[in-house]
Amino acid sequence: MSGGSLIAAFAPSLLILVAGRLIGGFGAGGMMIATYSALTGLLGGKERDRALGTVAACGGMASACGTMVGGVLTAWLGWRAAMAVPALGLPLLVFTARLAPAGQRDTPRQKLDWGGAAALAVLGGAFVTLLQARSTGLSLPVILALVVAAVLSAAILVRRLRRRPDGFVPRRVVGAPGFLTSAVAGLAIFGGYYALLFAAPALIEGNTGWGSLEVGAVLLPAALCSLVAARLIRPLTSRVRTWQITAVLGVLSMTGMLLGALGDPVFVVVALALAVCGFTGAQAVLFGLVPRLVADKDSDTAQGLFSFLVYGGSSIGTAVVGGLASALSLSAALAVVAILPAAGVAVSVLGRPGEETVRQAEARSSTA
Repeated sequence: MSGGSLIAAFAPSLLILVAGRLIGGFGAGGMMIATYSALTGLLGGKERDRALGTVAACGGMASACGTMVGGVLTAWLGWRAAMAVPALGLPLLVFTARLAPAGQRDTPRQKLDWGGAAALAVLGGAFVTLLQARSTGLSLPVILALVVAAVLSAAILVRRLRRRPDGFVPRRVVGAPGFLTSAVAGLAIFGGYYALLFAAPALIEGNTGWGSLEVGAVLLPAALCSLVAARLIRPLTSRVRTWQITAVLGVLSMTGMLLGALGDPVFVVVALALAVCGFTGAQAVLFGLVPRLVADKDSDTAQGLFSFLVYGGSSIGTAVVGGLASALSLSAALAVVAILPAAGVAVSVLGRPGEETVRQAEARSSTA
């Protein structure tokens, strides 16, 4: 993550800048998986839920503060300084690496399923690129090539899932009751939040003429709502069913997107506050649910696949709203993309993620 950000910061051309961002994105994705895996390995029960709430609050606040931080650095030090910000995470490893749980050395090393990994990566990349094909002006041959790549990679992934159930995408993980339902609900809520996060600065700037620094300062109160959301939702996880919490969070996110579509700066700030609450809460609740859906030996793999799916919603949300904005207004595009969190609500109510683990716990209690 740090290496990619430094490459982007000192890039002499756009091509190298994009390459640096790709490397940094790879590191950032791995960082999230490693963080959740470490928390799962170190803590349990309420301590783990509390730690997940803290991580979720920090993530929500950092993402919502990005506009202001980027605006300050760009205004004072230039855009290269903003690109280098992720490198600040490198010195923190000196303090955190010693806290990370050691790997299980007695566990036999397994050969990585490169074919499954490649198929999943190609499918995700092609799908997200196709969503923004209109806004990026891709030619018809490129679009057709992406469609073929997406179809082929999906077919390969399904085939490998059947013929190699212990591969990169283990069948017992994706087939675990509630896993895909939880992932889809999280993807929908994350997609709505990042779509609004992408559109909010432009909407405020377009209605006020302010720069990124002023826009970021106005959005700062919304960022602070992530701390409040994490604190309020944490005690609810032991008293309210997971699907009920995610349904309410999806409603918050959907309401925020519809408010943001009105375009008024006050509404946009309130909208982002609601959406960041949905994002923070879903992150804390759903990532805490994953280890309870699968066997202990599959916990790390499940966290990785879950992160891929859920954070894929951030790419989908921004890609869809960006693509629609080239044909519609940004406000109209945001209103359309409100379908995403609405779908999250529907999946939560119909699929009821976490209900299976509750039934298992109740069955164990009654047997005892």
